[in-house]
Amino acid sequence: MIYEPRHLRRFNFVMAGLCAAMSLIGFAAAGIIPTASTRDHGAYPLAGAAIILVCLAAATLFLRRALDQRPRMRMDGQGIFLPRFAPQAIPWDQVEGFRIGAYRNQRYIRFALKDPDRVIGPRGGFKRATTAGAYGQIGINPSYWTPGMNALLATLRHYRPDLFQG
Repeated sequence: MIYEPRHLRRFNFVMAGLCAAMSLIGFAAAGIIPTASTRDHGAYPLAGAAIILVCLAAATLFLRRALDQRPRMRMDGQGIFLPRFAPQAIPWDQVEGFRIGAYRNQRYIRFALKDPDRVIGPRGGFKRATTAGAYGQIGINPSYWTPGMNALLATLRHYRPDLFQG
């Protein structure tokens, strides 16, 4: 059993389109698209340019996610491979437990590690405080990945059924 999630393509394409459409507000504020407000009160070119840049930057981010179909992680017999956090797979014997949490409409999972410094490697002060292993845990949010949390839990149960007891 292997778990290899990828970004949800359709969701990211839709979000990219919506962000690009939101840039129309910036074009209206800058006076490029004439509106009653810009005729009566004048245009705001700096505010419009800022809106356009932010919206198009967000659209680019979502478009890159939609086109990037590399696996975000891999769970298999060797362990948990998270390229963002560790250069190699975290062996199953390093996983002490897990906890599932929720925030609004998203679910996340946090893995407690026995020796995070050994499996994740050295990090500087800011990166250590803001990324994996800050408190001996790695957090993953598979809400916008396919196949999602249920498949992640099924794979985890397959390799480490002892973590589900009690």
